[in-house]
Amino acid sequence: MLGAFAQAFRTPDLRRKLLFTLFIMAAFRLGSFIPTPGVDSQAVQRCMAQESQASLLDLVNLLSIFALGIMPYITASIIIQLLRVVIPRFDDLHKEGQTGQAKLTQYTRYLTIFLGVLQATTTISLARSGQLFQSCSEPVIRDQTVLTFIMMIIVMMAGTGVIMWLGELITERGIGNGMSLLIFTSIAARLPEQLLSIGQAGKWGSVAAIVALLLLVAIAVVYVEQAQRRIPVQYAKRMIGRRQYGGTTTYIPLKINMSGVIPVIFASSILALPPMIAQFGKPQDAWVQWISGHFTQGSTFYLTIYALMTLFFAFFYTAITFNPDEVADNMKKYGGFIPGYRAGRPTAGKGTQASRIAERLDIPAISTGDIFRANMAEGTEIGKQAQAYMDRGEFVPDSVTNAMVKARLAAPDTAKGFLLDGYPRSVEQAHVLRDMLLDLGTSIDVVLEIQVDEDEVVDRMLKRAQEQHRADDTEPVMRHRLEVYHQQTEPVATYYVDQDLLEVVDGRGTIDEVTERIFAILDSVAK
Repeated sequence: MLGAFAQAFRTPDLRRKLLFTLFIMAAFRLGSFIPTPGVDSQAVQRCMAQESQASLLDLVNLLSIFALGIMPYITASIIIQLLRVVIPRFDDLHKEGQTGQAKLTQYTRYLTIFLGVLQATTTISLARSGQLFQSCSEPVIRDQTVLTFIMMIIVMMAGTGVIMWLGELITERGIGNGMSLLIFTSIAARLPEQLLSIGQAGKWGSVAAIVALLLLVAIAVVYVEQAQRRIPVQYAKRMIGRRQYGGTTTYIPLKINMSGVIPVIFASSILALPPMIAQFGKPQDAWVQWISGHFTQGSTFYLTIYALMTLFFAFFYTAITFNPDEVADNMKKYGGFIPGYRAGRPTAGKGTQASRIAERLDIPAISTGDIFRANMAEGTEIGKQAQAYMDRGEFVPDSVTNAMVKARLAAPDTAKGFLLDGYPRSVEQAHVLRDMLLDLGTSIDVVLEIQVDEDEVVDRMLKRAQEQHRADDTEPVMRHRLEVYHQQTEPVATYYVDQDLLEVVDGRGTIDEVTERIFAILDSVAK
């Protein structure tokens, strides 16, 4: 790691970015030592000397021009993202790409100003009233005029604006995410003083153990943060004009820790509100005493609420940032699918009818998706082959799919017959299926094709698009999808028509009506 760091400094571009990042971090720490105008630094130091549990660094962070830190911006960002659930306009802006994101960023900055003013007002009010240092009677703000009060609020708010600017400079010209690095700088600045105090107490072994533990935690955090589950996605080939698109394989990178540190930040911010409110009350009041007793970091109540809120916000934030329906719609729009899994929601189509037929005839209904999942779950040799292709993000070839189908058809429960759902999907697979059945000493009795009027299909899909606000689902798009469907299925249908095996079922009407038509065809075939 040290060699890589040295190599980075030998590279001019990386060296320039690293030095720029370090310079901004140093400027950020320097601003933390500049007191806000109106604050009596000498009085503050004397009050801090009387505070047994506080350090000078805490003082600096509390009453400096950077006293508010980056937390107003972080809190505003979280709130704006959470509002996407309740404000449709925000969700629409999120989907508009770079233009919409710029608008959301503007709203975030406006909210940051409001939260900064609120936090600065609270901090300065506590300092003026003497509740900031309860064990010290000396005033830390001697000028109690309204003008000084407003000036201090403006300076602290301006400090937050400068911090946002510094973070954006690191992101644009430095290394890594600027906001995250500034948060890390604020936290890491406390470590040297705290470790030194432990060492001066004669516990240098504890210092070494703490440093080692911090390194292990950092490695574990990075490992979990970077961990992801890659879901393979295959895109079908499309012809647009004379050019061919698609036919590629990629993956959906699902992060293990989708929400990051946001739930922890949000939970701690909310739990910090009751103690802040309690400071405005009288110490002898019952509600103030209850808050003081329960909202301490070492209490069981505090830790329980903290854990529950962290879990809640982790679930809630993940549900907002990752929308499975949106991902599925994008996959469908560009012809993508996950190998071995049937696309779309369960419907009252062929899957429902297949289940009803299998139940009536007392035969298994076999789908390729079920076969894939069963083989991979059982760890069969064929399943391992399919899993290997999917892990590499590749499409499972017909040779593996055909082998799975053949093994499934040879199972004992197919002795009285079986129903195939979703197979074959091509003429080549139909030829393979014919040879399979010959080897098993059986054959196909009937092939059912459920047909629905195209105009009715288009009307249903347009109504769905209107209900779900799908602007891309227009009638020309629907017609094109139906054309592609016919191009893919008609060769297989023609193959079985030539063998006098295909029976067409009218798919109009209710589910029960379609079922009755299918059973009538099956009864006639049985005779």
